[in-house]
Amino acid sequence: MRLTSIRLHPFGTFRDTSWDLSSPLVVISGPNETGKSTLRQAIFHSLFTPTDLTPARLRDLISPWFPLPGGDYASITVGIEHNGNHYQLQKRWGSQPASSLTTPDGSELGETQTIAAILEQLCGHNEATYRHVFFTGHDELESTIAKLDAHAFDLRDIRSLAQTGKETTGDVDQRRLEQVLEDRIKSYFSRWDDTRQRPIRQNGQEKVIGNEWKQGVGKILTAWYTWQRLVEERKTIHSLEKEIDLLTSQLLAIEAQIKTDRDFLGRFGFMRDQLAERRIMEERVTRLTGEAGILKKAFAAWPTAKAAVDAWETQRKTLITQANKLQDELGTARAREQATGFTASYTAIQAAKNSMAEALGAVDDQPLLDPDTLSRIENLDSEIVSLSHKLAAHSLTYSIESQSNKSALVTDANQPPKPIELGDDPIIGTASGRVRIETSDLIITVDSGEENIQTVLENLNTKRESLQQLLEKCKVASVAKAKEQASRHADLTHRLKTKQETYRALLQDKTQSEWDQEFKALESLPQTRESKSIEQELETLRHSVATNENAIEMHHQNLLVWEQAHTDLETLGEKLLIAQQNLRTTESKLTSLPEVPSEFSSIDKFLHSLDSAQERMNAGSEPRSQLGSKRGTLEGQLGERRSEDLTEEAEHARFQFERILEEGNCYKRIEKTLAQVSPNASDSLDHLSKRITEIFSSISCSDSQLEFNDTLPSHITRGLVTLSPDRLSQGARGALAIAIRIALAESYLQSSNGFVMLDDPFVHMDTDRLGQAISVVKSFSEKHPVIFFTCHENQASLLLR
Repeated sequence: MRLTSIRLHPFGTFRDTSWDLSSPLVVISGPNETGKSTLRQAIFHSLFTPTDLTPARLRDLISPWFPLPGGDYASITVGIEHNGNHYQLQKRWGSQPASSLTTPDGSELGETQTIAAILEQLCGHNEATYRHVFFTGHDELESTIAKLDAHAFDLRDIRSLAQTGKETTGDVDQRRLEQVLEDRIKSYFSRWDDTRQRPIRQNGQEKVIGNEWKQGVGKILTAWYTWQRLVEERKTIHSLEKEIDLLTSQLLAIEAQIKTDRDFLGRFGFMRDQLAERRIMEERVTRLTGEAGILKKAFAAWPTAKAAVDAWETQRKTLITQANKLQDELGTARAREQATGFTASYTAIQAAKNSMAEALGAVDDQPLLDPDTLSRIENLDSEIVSLSHKLAAHSLTYSIESQSNKSALVTDANQPPKPIELGDDPIIGTASGRVRIETSDLIITVDSGEENIQTVLENLNTKRESLQQLLEKCKVASVAKAKEQASRHADLTHRLKTKQETYRALLQDKTQSEWDQEFKALESLPQTRESKSIEQELETLRHSVATNENAIEMHHQNLLVWEQAHTDLETLGEKLLIAQQNLRTTESKLTSLPEVPSEFSSIDKFLHSLDSAQERMNAGSEPRSQLGSKRGTLEGQLGERRSEDLTEEAEHARFQFERILEEGNCYKRIEKTLAQVSPNASDSLDHLSKRITEIFSSISCSDSQLEFNDTLPSHITRGLVTLSPDRLSQGARGALAIAIRIALAESYLQSSNGFVMLDDPFVHMDTDRLGQAISVVKSFSEKHPVIFFTCHENQASLLLR
């Protein structure tokens, strides 16, 4: 089936415009806003939108295409060719709506549903297939995968096309049959968790009785709810029955208790007054016995306490005197014990004093060398050493020979002459700056020649003479002795200073006279016992005094209390006699009263039992009435229902639930069996997958591997990189969309009629991809009609070339 022509008169912006669509590839080009999208919409509505629309659907679908301003209708005339037969379709929407179809034999049909049925046969596919596969706008291209996935059930299953040429348009394919089974299974298993055999949870909450699902409940869950309601009702009825039984047992217990209390009161009630009086008498005997005992104890203790107080006054004075003596002795003992440390300190002070005097004598005995004199000695010594070094720096070496033996004197600088004997062997020596050789007939003097040696020698002699004079004056033999004498005097002076500081530290800010006086005072103290022994004796004495003081204070308090209560001992005796007489009288009366029954341990418990029995008798009627009324209310709630009956009903409901569950499982088994016996359509899917891959690789100019989820690509692999479709570039996504739609269209159109309409699908493609995509479309148009809209003149030129 193909369109041969279309006329819009009017539709949208077109008042009355026609197009020839008879070519296999029709290219409609022009700038934006020239009506290409309007024409595409007109083609779609002419085939799939009836003219007998409701006002609301007319407003939504066609009113936007009424001419402006004020247009109230739209009209389209379409020429259709099918298997060599020609049809003419005319539709008008809005005012005076009408549809007409002229058939190949010249007949004209005007009934809307009949026209729609013929158009369905001519088109070969439903509206969804044309909308989502055959017809593509550039704004819908990138959402191809999402749209096809969302409308999968609106499209024919591609697997049913495996039997090409063996089906008619009205056949029900496998997808439809599977859908019917799926709907039937859903009607059974809706809201039912088959794994848990319970209702599906909602947000983690169990949807059981009391929180049931309200909508979308399947047959299985309905039967389960019926069964569970009966189970819950049986639990409620059983609980009522148990509560009624409990109330009955409580009523019986109350009545039994009332009978027991009535018998008890009849047996022992007459003893109440006598035993009450006996309790009073027993309490009085107890009280009088206690009072008589207190009086008797006070009567015996009064004289003893009085004597103890009187005796303590004398004894206390003696003990106080003894304690004072011990305190004095303890002071002396502690002073003598502390004297040990004082004596050691005093002895150390005396030793330091003597050592200081000894050091002072040593300083006085050691001559003090004047610092200036010592400085002069050291300076002269230093200058002599310097001059000696200077002479040594001008050292001379001499050699003396003589042909005959003779004596000679050799003088080295200013050293004393040294005699030598001359002969055949030469005499070799050294001298500092000057050497003088004297024989009997010859005197030779030799200087170094570098400096005035005579001046140096004179200075050296002068310095040595001055040094010798100073040493003689200080009475020391040498420079070293002078230094030693000064150093010894400094050491003795330092030692004296150290001894003085030690002595002052030992005095501890006191004078020597104060230390002497304290020492003499300690020497005069008398001998005593050890302070520890005295302290123990004093502590024992003080403890004895304190103990006696507490005892006497208690005696004082008792005497004061007794005097305030009884005045004197005689009056106390009279009170004791009266108390004893009252006790005997009360004991005599007590013997005339009856004893408490052996069942009770005391009169109080007996009287309490009587009171309790009477109270239960008085109060028993009200709870008995309340319990009876409550039991009546519960029996009214129970009605004629019994837990045994509900058990049978719940069991029957369980059988019904299991039956319906088995019916649902039967449908699942049918679905499974159908899947097993259905024709293998994998070849059709494989062909579609391969075709999509081929077209995509061709357009994108790459060797791509595509993975599929059913009929749609899920991942694309290029080299080592695998991406999902939504991660592709915009151009690659467009290429993939074109590949999917062309491959699907080939599959759908292999055994039926139809055409493809594309609206600017290549806007995001580069030059290479554009050329490949145009080649794919042109190749497709050789077998199936294509109407191509574009606002790009270069694309139109390439398509028509």
